[in-house]
Amino acid sequence: MVASDTPQITTSVSDPHIRDRGFCSNGSSVLDLLATLPEYQRRGFGSAILKWGIEKADASQLRIFLEGTPEGVPIYLKYGWKILEEVVMDYTPFGSVGQETFFLMMRDPILQ
Repeated sequence: MVASDTPQITTSVSDPHIRDRGFCSNGSSVLDLLATLPEYQRRGFGSAILKWGIEKADASQLRIFLEGTPEGVPIYLKYGWKILEEVVMDYTPFGSVGQETFFLMMRDPILQ
């Protein structure tokens, strides 16, 4: 995956895991997808994009929500997110194998 030249903050809540649980309201935003290729990890690229989004949300006083993978949770915690809920998706009822765990997370804006 390659980062876009113009990162975007999503202010509509299309993510059903976050929207349907009633976490978001007006004054909220959702960080959709942040991923770094393995060969570029641990070099600050993910943090740079994350900091950009945090600055934009703080400037607008927006609460940010996201779905984090177990691998991504430590960086989100480092930047002030809190875990709201752990979600386990079991794929066996749909004819597949295995399950996946992710975390619904939230970060309140820091007052400027």
